[in-house]
Amino acid sequence: MTLQQLEYIVEIEKTRSFTWAADNLFMSQPNLSRSIRKLEKNLGFEIFQRTSRGMVPTHEGSELIDRAKRIIFQLESINEIGLGKHQKRQSFGVSVPHLSYVALALRSFMTGLAPDRPIDIDYCETDTMQAIENLREQRHNLAIVRFKSGLDAEAGQIFEDHSLTADKICENETLILISKQHPLADSKCIEHDMLSDFIELKYRDHSFPIHSSTQLNMGDRTSSKKQAVIYSYGSQFDLLSGSAKTFMWSPPLPPEVLTRENLVMRSCSVTGEKYTDMLLWRSSYTFSPTDEKFIDHLQDTVKSIYL
Repeated sequence: MTLQQLEYIVEIEKTRSFTWAADNLFMSQPNLSRSIRKLEKNLGFEIFQRTSRGMVPTHEGSELIDRAKRIIFQLESINEIGLGKHQKRQSFGVSVPHLSYVALALRSFMTGLAPDRPIDIDYCETDTMQAIENLREQRHNLAIVRFKSGLDAEAGQIFEDHSLTADKICENETLILISKQHPLADSKCIEHDMLSDFIELKYRDHSFPIHSSTQLNMGDRTSSKKQAVIYSYGSQFDLLSGSAKTFMWSPPLPPEVLTRENLVMRSCSVTGEKYTDMLLWRSSYTFSPTDEKFIDHLQDTVKSIYL
């Protein structure tokens, strides 16, 4: 067994794909597969099994990968002694839903990183339960999730069940999000009855139990007879753009994003739902200096937009 093989299995476990791992390792997928098969033969057990969720470690494989991560971390620590403080790698990873203000915070955060030191950023846009899974399996140390306000107890129980600590980032009431070319764009406050002629876009995070079990999703209080449910939040801007006869209930977006996407936000005669964004981490985890820098940028970004 070699250090290189340990790095291989850690990367496969991270990406859950031989193909993606091979791309990240700058090698061909067949060569990576051959190396893993050879390692499995020498060890006498399978490291990964193919599932609907991708390549998932077996029980023995999980134990091996945990030890591999510790070995790699220890070797990197030893190397840093010789490289000196200015060469220490700036590593950071976070799992998030599609939240524009978090992307802006990440941009600001990356701008402030030391340019003379190695940088390793892993920013994963995903659903709530996968974000939690990424924390539990130590793919990432931080995650951000969004859920409907008023469900704090249910969400808190889920976080506790997974040994996670949660801290509120912000809570915002939803407004009407439409294109600047939308027929209602000139209205400062939209009467709810005006929306009946248009298609409401609803994002649904089907992975989060407190959403799926109660059928709660953005805008339920103001449910429309015409609706389109979307499961990829990133597609919302395309579906709202131009002269599309669509609208969406959304927490406030950063002005920069509204301008870039040619969108406007309008209040409504019916009060929108409220949503809470939470920062999650493993209860046993201690923030690194890099984590703290990102959190500072996140808080500054929230204050500049919502306060």
